[in-house]
Amino acid sequence: MQRTWRRDEKAFYEHRAYMLELEALTPYGPWSIPEYVVMCESGGDWGAVNSSSGATGAYQLLPSTYYGVCTSCDWSHIDQDRAARIVWLRSGGSEWACA
Repeated sequence: MQRTWRRDEKAFYEHRAYMLELEALTPYGPWSIPEYVVMCESGGDWGAVNSSSGATGAYQLLPSTYYGVCTSCDWSHIDQDRAARIVWLRSGGSEWACA
């Protein structure tokens, strides 16, 4: 009998596979930028919102920055990881006050 995947199960396993791939590619453990920056910026809260600047997510990216590197993204964990990694590779820590 073939297994049918529920949408949330599929998303979980896709995210897990992506995170394992990311950990193999970056020295930052479960984050796509240095962990100390993430913890300083958001405490690792994927849904964090800075009411004064509008920065959002675990990486506290401005929407303009986020959509500038990830045009069809939906603020999922995977998309946040990808966007933050692209920004970090392009400009290092200059986008983060805590870097």
